[in-house]
Amino acid sequence: IGQIYSRFEQAGFKIVAAKMLHLDTDLASGFYAVHKDRPFYGELVEFMMSGPVMVQVLEGENAVAKHREIMGATNPKEADAG
Repeated sequence: IGQIYSRFEQAGFKIVAAKMLHLDTDLASGFYAVHKDRPFYGELVEFMMSGPVMVQVLEGENAVAKHREIMGATNPKEADAG
């Protein structure tokens, strides 16, 4: 987890809050509701409930765009190494 935090900090983010938790059905399905009509939705929700997740509050300039850039492509075939 420390190496992941370091990437965000090196990119200029301030980690305001963080905690590890297990998503229940309501949290997972609500968080991914934008994908509700997609064929992978059920498997995504199940996967996100299968173990702990780390949630964070990050602050920084252009935080959403910069976060998405750091996270990279969601399709492994399109993702950069690392």
